[in-house]
Amino acid sequence: MRLGVHFPIRAGLTGPLGRRSEVVTVISFCVRLLFAAVVFLVLYQSRRRPLQVASVFAAQRMCPHCGRITARSAAACLECGGVLLT
Repeated sequence: MRLGVHFPIRAGLTGPLGRRSEVVTVISFCVRLLFAAVVFLVLYQSRRRPLQVASVFAAQRMCPHCGRITARSAAACLECGGVLLT
């Protein structure tokens, strides 16, 4: 005894070599190709963008005389008074 609803399959539209399976294959190939192109473009754009990590620490530098950290805008070390070169 069958409990489900069964719809008749029209010949020629479905099947392993039918027209419908060819269309589904072409559509799935195009969707996969589009997805790969989007992923490639996103990764390519992220590679070209410079990292902003260095700008966070750009306001400080280390004194060559005493080794302490001082402001980058200062002309001399705030601890030892040594001249900071560019």
